[in-house]
Amino acid sequence: MKYFQFIIFSAISIITGYGHHVNDNELPAQPHYTAEILLGNKQAFDPTSGWTEQQYTFTFHKPWNVNLNERHRFDKATNTHTFLLLKGDASFQQNSTTSPRCEMRVQNDYTSGMNQFEADYKVYKGSQHPIIMQVFGGTTSATAFNMKAYDENEGSFKHYDSKVLQTGIYDKWQHVNVIHNADSGKVMVYINKVLKGTFNDKGDATHYFKCGIYTTRSDTSKVEIRNIRFWVKK
Repeated sequence: MKYFQFIIFSAISIITGYGHHVNDNELPAQPHYTAEILLGNKQAFDPTSGWTEQQYTFTFHKPWNVNLNERHRFDKATNTHTFLLLKGDASFQQNSTTSPRCEMRVQNDYTSGMNQFEADYKVYKGSQHPIIMQVFGGTTSATAFNMKAYDENEGSFKHYDSKVLQTGIYDKWQHVNVIHNADSGKVMVYINKVLKGTFNDKGDATHYFKCGIYTTRSDTSKVEIRNIRFWVKK
């Protein structure tokens, strides 16, 4: 049974709502908004200020034995990707022992410099322990950073399985910025334009971004991600 009964990316180019052509695996340009407001004792601001936006192609990793449109859809009108994963789904390669996933693999490979991922996330209630964003690459771990969704406190974002980054996230849009400084080995995470933590990465490697769903402990995990953007800073 297919979970999404509509057309997703094909092998041809599409017309974006911003009046220019992009390939199926290129994201449309987005308007750039800035914000600078006071939230209690914390000041929110635009983490992309002073950065340069980049466009990258991407591919999808999904269970090898199902069609992509059974686990992913793209709504061009709202620039929203919806990812679905079922408990018991196969890995993305036949005979692989890795966990199941439905993810976007961004082709932004880098070994140095400052790179930033930006997007809006909505995690559906009941989704348990999916990894929803990764900075891939490390020497002591496969990833430099990951963010998981937990079912605690009406849904929580966590850095790996430890530090809580945000609570009350279920069924609510959350704005996420992840900045990786590969030169200093630091990862900074902003939720709704407020700094939530600075973490050490896992060592020098070739890095790239991934988003979507990697693994699930619940019968179903579902995540919407919209307005995905990429930035670099010299």
